[in-house]
Amino acid sequence: MHPDQQYADTHPGAHLKSEAWYVFQNDPGARILKGFNRPTSREEFASAIETGKVEAFIKGIPVKAGDCHYLPSGTIHALGAGILAAEVQTPSDTTYRVYDFNRVDPSTGKVRTLHVAQALECIDFSGEEDVQQRSHVAGFHTTVTRLVTCPFFTLEKVRMTEGVQQDMPYDQPVVWMFLEGSAEISVADLKEPIVLKPGETVLFPAAMNKPHIKTTADCVWLEVTFAVK
Repeated sequence: MHPDQQYADTHPGAHLKSEAWYVFQNDPGARILKGFNRPTSREEFASAIETGKVEAFIKGIPVKAGDCHYLPSGTIHALGAGILAAEVQTPSDTTYRVYDFNRVDPSTGKVRTLHVAQALECIDFSGEEDVQQRSHVAGFHTTVTRLVTCPFFTLEKVRMTEGVQQDMPYDQPVVWMFLEGSAEISVADLKEPIVLKPGETVLFPAAMNKPHIKTTADCVWLEVTFAVK
């Protein structure tokens, strides 16, 4: 799990981290662990950590391609095996582990360090879940699905048909994670267009000279914009 801003403000070296997972692919039966499956107190969960019964308290959620899960800071979570996911997060690597499935780090031959005391201070035991409601805006060539809205970033899935040619209207940095299809991005300062294909991620800076998109196949990508304060 990751700390919230209140904890980060009072603990030097700790930084808030909220994130979202978008599932690209999954093996049959793959799942994520997210939040508690029952009302749980800090004391009860501390006991579960000591006795190795953590998994009995965590909600297992089956996944399929196209699922998106928002994980605000304070949420206990783990990405299960057999999942290929895109992760969008605030710029922080502060992670506190309470359980690591008894795995051994092959580089050291030892189990990874746990951070039980820090985690217990940061975990959200309220039982409240931040449920994200999807919304859709459809045009003749483009459909935009809002997946996550939070104080730090917005995550949308964009579908655009083949043969579209149009200017890109951004006035702030934008990140694309390409899922399907192919497209060419032309900028007046570049001699050759940038070709985007599935699996690629690109950051478009705020200041681009006449950026233009041309879709050479039906396209789908994840689009990340940042909260502006």
